[in-house]
Amino acid sequence: MVYALAADGSRILLGTANAQGQLSFDVDGTHLNGASLVAVAPADFVVTDASLALKVKVEAVATEQSNGSTESSEIEFDMTLYPPANVAFKAMAFKENTTLEQDADLIFNVLSDDNLAGNTLTTVNDFTSNDHIDISSLLDHNANLENINEYLTVNYDAEQAQAVISIDRDGQAAHYQTAELLVLNQQTTDITLEQLLQNGQIII
Repeated sequence: MVYALAADGSRILLGTANAQGQLSFDVDGTHLNGASLVAVAPADFVVTDASLALKVKVEAVATEQSNGSTESSEIEFDMTLYPPANVAFKAMAFKENTTLEQDADLIFNVLSDDNLAGNTLTTVNDFTSNDHIDISSLLDHNANLENINEYLTVNYDAEQAQAVISIDRDGQAAHYQTAELLVLNQQTTDITLEQLLQNGQIII
């Protein structure tokens, strides 16, 4: 099933994919500005191997009813599913800042050559010790546990109960600059980079 997830947390069911993974829907009169697309795997969907790599293509075609003119856009992205698979997965390729309400592992892929690799500042509510952040694709080949402080920083604001994770994709090199990647809301205790690494919650 595919939903449009609005900034206020409300969801609009857009439809259910067929056996070939194809889905089409009509949003006549429906406003989806700033919405994220969320795909929810069925309860009987099982990943039997260590992971399952998928290629996803989203094509949108808009038709102006008054004159029949059309506009289309398309994005493609890779998705990796890890057991258990009955969780929600979100496409990270939208230009707007996005908010993720439900628990889910975050996997960032390289979408373009910029400071965030084409990703956007993403806000996560209710991030827990069971959740993971995979940024391994974003870092250069020199990144390791000994020098990870050159690549990642975590700033915790106790007053806001918020942690902000920033990334410099090439560490001390000059091609990329530090940029905020992820905001973790509703964090009532201090979060540090060392804790996230020790808990295996950040995958580098």
